[in-house]
Amino acid sequence: CKLLGLCVEKLRISGECTDQLEPAKEALLLRVTDKSQAVRNSAIKACGSFFVGSCDTEEQEYGDVKIALLWSMEHDPSLANRSAAIWSVPLSDEQSIDKVIARVRDVKSKVRVEALEAIRTK
Repeated sequence: CKLLGLCVEKLRISGECTDQLEPAKEALLLRVTDKSQAVRNSAIKACGSFFVGSCDTEEQEYGDVKIALLWSMEHDPSLANRSAAIWSVPLSDEQSIDKVIARVRDVKSKVRVEALEAIRTK
């Protein structure tokens, strides 16, 4: 997952927003719901790579990645994964911002702090 994330990030930064990313996207989306917490964490962090770089079409092309990150932010049982999702999801629309604000009321203080920090710095 980490290697895929690095590859995606390099392609996005270079501006090569092509279909080359589709296989990586599909592979990472499968891992976001993996049984292992560590695998899910790596996949969540790697999915954030789809939202760096200079492509204007990221919202249309990677909407399913964003939906998976929002779901993980709300429903993943691991506080580390919820925190990772907070930092990976783009705050580009009202829905994403509302979901991060909702994490300010998370049961775990670390997630609450991460949500506030993400809102402040993103």
